[in-house]
Amino acid sequence: MLKCEACGKNQATVHITENISDKAKRREIHLCEECAREKGNLQQPTPAQVLGALVGQAEAEAAAVPDLACPKCGMTYADFRTAGRLGCPEDYRTFRKALLPFLEKIHGGTRHTGKAPAHLGRSMAMDQRLAVLHKELEKAVKEEDFEAAAEIRDRIGQLKEKRDGTR
Repeated sequence: MLKCEACGKNQATVHITENISDKAKRREIHLCEECAREKGNLQQPTPAQVLGALVGQAEAEAAAVPDLACPKCGMTYADFRTAGRLGCPEDYRTFRKALLPFLEKIHGGTRHTGKAPAHLGRSMAMDQRLAVLHKELEKAVKEEDFEAAAEIRDRIGQLKEKRDGTR
């Protein structure tokens, strides 16, 4: 929990970064809401400003995918925005232009990397390493580099023993 840099009492809930192109001179300020208001760093937008921004964003999104409908399920982009979910996998391709910035904003990225439980992560990494070694072994055999093939075969055996716990 960060403390306010101005009063040192309250929790800092306002974080301001002065974006200077020189990273060495970039400065971050952490303030509580009260100190930020006093220093003029916290300006509440008016309801009209908030509504204008939302309408502008909605208009920009609608313009990005005018009258598109998914060829498989018939869903339109407006249907997606209303329902909050897509109808079928084809929708990702159909609405790609509008979805990419949307997904970037929500998830911080547009590429799903997935997750695996920690105990499976080691096993999966070992399986991937074994697959790479098998390809290297095939290549060595094709090139008739039997010394390298024997070394790779031995490494495969060691990894399998380690993986299966037979050691």
